[in-house]
Amino acid sequence: MNFITVLLIFLALVLALAISFYFYFYKTTFPKDKVFKQLFILRTLTFFLIALFFINPKIKKNLYTIEKPTLILAVDQSKSISYLKESENIKLAYSSLKADKKLSDKFNIQHFAFGDKIRATDTLKFDDNQTIIYDAIDHLNKLNSKNSALIILSDGNQTNGNDYQYFKAKFPIYTLVAGDTALYADLKINQLNLNDFTFTGNHFPVEAFLQYDGKGAVNTTFKVTENGKLLYSQTLEFSENHKSQTLNFQLESGKAGVHQFTATLTPFKNEKNSLNNQKYFSINTLINQSDILIISSFNHPDLGALKRSIESNKQNKVTAYIGDGKLLNLKKYQLVITYQPNASQKLFFENLQKEKIPNFIITGSETDWNFLNTVQQVFHKNSNEQTENYFPNLNNTFEPFIVDGLDFESFPPLLSNIGQLNFSIKPQILLYSKANNSKAQEVLMATYTQNNRRGAVLFGNDFWKWRMASFNKNQNFDAFDKLMNNLVLYLAEYQSKRQIKADYKAVLYANQPAIFKAQFFDETNNFDKRGQLDIQITDEHSKKTTIFPLVLSENQYAISLNELLAGNYNFKIKERQSGVFIEGKFVLLNFPIEQQFSNADYGRLKNLSSNNHGDAYLLKNYKLLSSKLASENEFKSIEKRTTSTRNFIDFKWLFLLVIASASAEWFIRKYRGLI
Repeated sequence: MNFITVLLIFLALVLALAISFYFYFYKTTFPKDKVFKQLFILRTLTFFLIALFFINPKIKKNLYTIEKPTLILAVDQSKSISYLKESENIKLAYSSLKADKKLSDKFNIQHFAFGDKIRATDTLKFDDNQTIIYDAIDHLNKLNSKNSALIILSDGNQTNGNDYQYFKAKFPIYTLVAGDTALYADLKINQLNLNDFTFTGNHFPVEAFLQYDGKGAVNTTFKVTENGKLLYSQTLEFSENHKSQTLNFQLESGKAGVHQFTATLTPFKNEKNSLNNQKYFSINTLINQSDILIISSFNHPDLGALKRSIESNKQNKVTAYIGDGKLLNLKKYQLVITYQPNASQKLFFENLQKEKIPNFIITGSETDWNFLNTVQQVFHKNSNEQTENYFPNLNNTFEPFIVDGLDFESFPPLLSNIGQLNFSIKPQILLYSKANNSKAQEVLMATYTQNNRRGAVLFGNDFWKWRMASFNKNQNFDAFDKLMNNLVLYLAEYQSKRQIKADYKAVLYANQPAIFKAQFFDETNNFDKRGQLDIQITDEHSKKTTIFPLVLSENQYAISLNELLAGNYNFKIKERQSGVFIEGKFVLLNFPIEQQFSNADYGRLKNLSSNNHGDAYLLKNYKLLSSKLASENEFKSIEKRTTSTRNFIDFKWLFLLVIASASAEWFIRKYRGLI
């Protein structure tokens, strides 16, 4: 209770005495007998208690407790412990440490198990399919204070995560190493680095980190194969002074889809553990080519010029088709160029509208305008059979893409029908036109966007002459071809932004869950929580298909499939309402990743302990560690003080005292006839 509070209580008492004295000894004319003194005391008490109610004095109370240091027992629960036949040895050491009276008297002992994740438990099963030691240490480091010690019972073999040997904890780390600690000569592939995807027609880089542990020199061959076909090979030599090598090489992307590869180091004679000489990796090859259709009901030099111009970019593939297009499959095309449409192509245009594929319309002297005005609603032309030459004039304010290197004013005119042209939406005008005998400018070439679908229109034929004019000036077709390819890229790349992005591993080991995480984006490229996503899994061998719903969690949809058998699988993640989907494939190997280890990684566990002021012990020497910790003066109990603040007088009792005091005063006054 501070000085101000004490002063207020004193002033409250003085004020209560003064008021009571005024009423009972100064103001009244009754005789001042013993009863008046009692009434005086009761009135003083009432006023004082009421004042205390408003002052609300508080007192602080200190509680002292003794807090023992924490000893954390973290046990490796992965299957590698069973494969190394160390399960019973770890159980024995763990039970002994847990039951050690000296340790329990000195420490507050906590029990954790770790493998693919860490959890608080004292039940040992050794059934985790992966070991992530780094994450376990990191979790315990965040959870506990400096006045702690950590004992890790493990073989030290980690299958995933950051390298744990360099972790810096806030407390000492001791390790009990399970398994054979003898060092055998061993070759292994430490890591393979590559991008998640590549494009058709390209090569992608791969970086391989290779290591040799042992004495003497060994020769080996590093190979990369796909479905048994050799793609890369390199002969290598390792020695005691040349223990690691890094290879950088490139592989051909191949056709579109997921490609799965096997990297292998040929084992040397009598190598004890050859399981870690092999690693699997994959890459997703995406199509880096635009399939473009040119359709016309008749031949014309413009078609050849257009095809050669667009195919000057090797990433473009052009199909030229003469006819009505009724039987064409439009789904595979990213852009359709319709040259001088006519009524025979009615069904084709209906399919084109249904598929919502970008369309570049080229009109001219043979265009059926009555038909074209009905199959699209972007522009309308009241045309007659008369034709006119239209000269091009570049619109310098055109923004969708850059147009340069072409002197349009020197180009020959295009031929088109005469008529009034109107647009129903605002176009982005690339070229204006001017007829022979007219000063008025009209639209000659423009782009537009309608219902999330881009399009373009050129009002005139004979533009093959433009390509030749560009060649005559520059001695190449580059400038004109660049214009056409920029237009194609602009039209073909635009599509609905509604899409699904998936995160998954294309190569999994036996008993490893297949985890799929997906994000669904709306038209504005924002994550959409309203989506309903399903994943369809198909076994390539049995053709059995199973569908599972993905569950929304924060900003992603996810599912973990644990019951899949080894084999090759195709998957398709699809959103129910929009029909948007993404496809891929993965392989589940018939090989548990934890089985690749034949001995303990004593070196890493020792480095971990050394870097954190601890020691590494063989598992059989757990009693030495127990004795060391029991006698170690570094770990001491700490006296902790907890300060609590509470009311000096409970409000309930204060209220009752006020009622009792005021009531007693009233009854006495009533009895003596003073009321």
